[in-house]
Amino acid sequence: MSEYLDKADSSDEETPVECTLDENQIAEIKTQCATIKAEGNTCFGSKDYEGAVEKYGQIIKLLKENKLPLDDVILANRSAAYLALKRYVPASHDAFQAARINNDNWKAHWRYGISIMFMTQKKFRSKQAIQAFENCLKCSTLPENKREEITAELNKAKRRLEKQDAETPMP
Repeated sequence: MSEYLDKADSSDEETPVECTLDENQIAEIKTQCATIKAEGNTCFGSKDYEGAVEKYGQIIKLLKENKLPLDDVILANRSAAYLALKRYVPASHDAFQAARINNDNWKAHWRYGISIMFMTQKKFRSKQAIQAFENCLKCSTLPENKREEITAELNKAKRRLEKQDAETPMP
């Protein structure tokens, strides 16, 4: 089983602790994060998705260790890398976390919906995908040229739910 699934995400279970770093230390960590992010983006661009997951994970670990807030873009990027690897559970987790941090991050909602649609078909997942795509369409950051593609996925999720409802016997 994936090591990712075996570890609890401490940010989900612990009360956030105040960061005790000074401005210079925070600036240094942000510089490190930017460097690692560039490396992760290079890995992703060259289709080294495992490398991208590793680099984005390093940033998340660095932020957590220093009690700094997680970055929604890093989580959404790692979600994209997981999607490319067809690892839908961690992709959905990262996308969901990114959307919680920044509800206007359309890519987070998009990747959450897409990852859910690739999982085993269940009614609750169809409903989650519908909600994710609807949230995506509400984002002010959504480029107009993506609206049609997202609407198509939303309609696909709705058709799936309708089919699931029709197949469910009445008690």
